[in-house]
Amino acid sequence: TGASVETGTPRVQRVGHTATHLGNGRVLVTGGSTAGENAPFGISDTAEIYDVATGRFRLLAARLTMRRANHGAVLLGDGRVLLVGGFTPPGTAYQVAEVFNPRTETFTAVGAVDNVPRGLHATVRLPDGNVLVLGGESPTGDGLVRVQRFDGTTLASAQLANLLRPRTLVEGEVSRDGRVFLFGGEAGATPVATETAESYAAATGPVAIASLPRPRTGHTVTRLRDGRFLIVGGEDRSGNFDGTPLFYE
Repeated sequence: TGASVETGTPRVQRVGHTATHLGNGRVLVTGGSTAGENAPFGISDTAEIYDVATGRFRLLAARLTMRRANHGAVLLGDGRVLLVGGFTPPGTAYQVAEVFNPRTETFTAVGAVDNVPRGLHATVRLPDGNVLVLGGESPTGDGLVRVQRFDGTTLASAQLANLLRPRTLVEGEVSRDGRVFLFGGEAGATPVATETAESYAAATGPVAIASLPRPRTGHTVTRLRDGRFLIVGGEDRSGNFDGTPLFYE
């Protein structure tokens, strides 16, 4: 109808959270920064499920294994959800990944070869079911080039070749042949918006591609049916909105 309609009332007010469609009309909402929970540093370890059929949110009894904000979440092929990274209160024993089981509605920590804290990274599921975690930034704001792969079935992890440059606040979109494309974002030890772009293959690593016309960060990237990418929104180095959508072919 083209209309926006209010639906349900979230049990917790959040920002910097994830929302993952579980594939059966339910949406898993996890973590984020919040108010009203008396959570340390305002970072939540709660999760809730929205049910499209009832229009209601239900707070889960189980808590995340670690408080997370600005993390990533990906639906796996077997219906589980992998949560990766995010910022957490200082002094917390860091656990980079955990998995949600929708059958038991529980969270379980996942071991990883690269347990370095990171947030605002790109988290993508490849056509083969594996998950790549690319870039992001450390809790001190330093941009990261690290790439980690999680097996989509066993959740075993491996550290892969680095990105060409640090990237944070950037979405990764997957091409038909399984490469991840990263356009712009913020780069550098003191992150500023960049116009550079690269593609990344799990087997061979990164390759530089054509740059954007202007630096851009905080935008979205969507793969279209014809294989092109649509880049929308974002802002430049001065914080000005970029209102010119782009196609990447």
